[in-house]
Amino acid sequence: MLLNDIAQIIEFTDSDHLSQAMDIFNQKGAVHSNQLPFLDVIYANASHLVMKKLTSIGFKGIAQCTQTRRGDYIIFDANQLSREDALCLFE
Repeated sequence: MLLNDIAQIIEFTDSDHLSQAMDIFNQKGAVHSNQLPFLDVIYANASHLVMKKLTSIGFKGIAQCTQTRRGDYIIFDANQLSREDALCLFE
């Protein structure tokens, strides 16, 4: 998948599909990638674009992405949690 294709997928993702994940993120400081409508390939190749999209629609704090040992992803607020703390919430 080309970066341009990934950017378009992210750009055209309806924010309504992200509202439940945003509520969880803003409340707990972290959300699992299975709550978001993106494939793992998008996180692997363009996590910075996903974080930009999430921040622009209302994910509060500094959204960062990290991969778990199982290969899925955690989006966490770096203002509230360290990478290790975010991983502990889901492993």
